[in-house]
Amino acid sequence: MTTTDQTSTNGYPQVNGRPQPTTPPAAGTAVTAVPASGSAVSSGNGESLRVTRLRAKVAEARGIVELQGDPALTEADTDRVLTERRKAAEAYKLHKLGQDPARKALRDNRVRRAVALVGGAGLVGALGWSMANVQHTVVTGQQLTPADAGWWLAFLVEPVVSVGLLMIFGVRAYIAATRGYSITDSRLRRVELTLLGITLTVNSWLFLPFVADHFDPLQLLVHSIGPVVAVLLVTVIPVLWQYLSEGADESPADPEFAKWMALARQLLADGVLSPTASGNATERALREHAGKVSTATARRVHRCLIGNVRL
Repeated sequence: MTTTDQTSTNGYPQVNGRPQPTTPPAAGTAVTAVPASGSAVSSGNGESLRVTRLRAKVAEARGIVELQGDPALTEADTDRVLTERRKAAEAYKLHKLGQDPARKALRDNRVRRAVALVGGAGLVGALGWSMANVQHTVVTGQQLTPADAGWWLAFLVEPVVSVGLLMIFGVRAYIAATRGYSITDSRLRRVELTLLGITLTVNSWLFLPFVADHFDPLQLLVHSIGPVVAVLLVTVIPVLWQYLSEGADESPADPEFAKWMALARQLLADGVLSPTASGNATERALREHAGKVSTATARRVHRCLIGNVRL
């Protein structure tokens, strides 16, 4: 038989060591019994907390099962897929832009500028090396010393010759890029070759056979590098610009293109123009029989004749 120890602390009776208020609870107030140690705490609907938590987990699992079968879960693009699609769309737009004639013209202009800068730097370097060689040749032939004014003025001999070369080079490159044809004036070509011959001769004079005390081919080659490179650059840069200035096959052609095609066919029929003629030969034949024609038009005529381009 259990004995209940009832004592009073601070005026409140105690049962088994717990203070018990003597004032009864107010009307309508629910009295919750304190569970014994180790028993589950009851929820408001009469279920234990363990049952309530388990019921929530089951409801969550049912919701997952219902949604995981939705095809949108696998069809939705991930961040990586979206990134790749954006890159692909950008690449496609750039490709379409690259086919635009205006975009091609801009690209060709950038290439021409790069060619001009690289070739111009090489030309200046070649003429600079040539200037040093020419100065050495002049002061050696005149037996000048740094105390003489002529020793210093000898540095101007090569620039004086190079000014004419640079003028011809600039005009040829400009005409080739903007007008679409090369300057073939024989007088201009003779002047150019004369200037180049002068600078080449003065550069290598002291090292030529029968002039040098001991002929050394390597010395002759070293002192000829400057003018030879200048000749090559002056010749090739306008040609490169000319090719870059030629329009693509789909670009608008010369308004009188039909006339040039008829003339070319007539020249073929008369035997003046060979069926195997090159593009340069076709251009020369057209100019000889009909006057000035742009290189772009002449090359287009040639490609049409050999069947590479449709009219």
